[in-house]
Amino acid sequence: MSHSKAAAKAFFAEGQNVLVSIDLRKEKGFIIEKKEKIRNNAKPVPLYKVKTITGITKWVTDIALEPLHDPSAQAASISSSLQASAKIVLSDALKEILLKDKNRVALAPKVKVPAEKIFDMYLVSQSALKPHSVEEIKEAVLGLKEMFVFFVHTSLLAKEERLYYEKNLYSNPDKVLKAYGIGHILRMLASFHRIQQKLQATPDVLEHIIEYLKSFTSFLETNCAQFA
Repeated sequence: MSHSKAAAKAFFAEGQNVLVSIDLRKEKGFIIEKKEKIRNNAKPVPLYKVKTITGITKWVTDIALEPLHDPSAQAASISSSLQASAKIVLSDALKEILLKDKNRVALAPKVKVPAEKIFDMYLVSQSALKPHSVEEIKEAVLGLKEMFVFFVHTSLLAKEERLYYEKNLYSNPDKVLKAYGIGHILRMLASFHRIQQKLQATPDVLEHIIEYLKSFTSFLETNCAQFA
């Protein structure tokens, strides 16, 4: 699965309309419930309880799901209103951090707090605020991490940074999340309205992503002194 598709898949949520693969056919349905299945010491696997329009109810993994959308809408560009909402507004404090980051582009990254920890701190913060939505928040943060890695690969690096990335970090998401920090996260937020089309996300998924990005930006504004 590509980084872009993985990022979009990570945002399946309860109540979402989907296409469900059952045997050799696909049916329209919606997600009733979501949970995680833990297998030994392996990474938890998200499971989704879905109900199709023919009345079938079953648990499936995200491999069996696709966002349900109007094919004609998928072929069209994202609406102008959604494009406008995709522009993430940074506070003056975050703009200052971003400017300093651009002025000190280094061949090898040097960060105070790695992106992975920043995303994990956001997860803890949001889980405390919304304890009834912990599983959804976990999936959303996983999606943000996937998206960050994807955009580092495709859009965020300066020319001077690419050699180090390709030699040391390419195809290793864990290393990417540890190597870069607040500067590259802010690059993603500041340019998201321009680069979001690379995600190939449907409008409903993109709207969900934007909602979380704006919440994440507010978290960064509150805690930016810890990260820069």
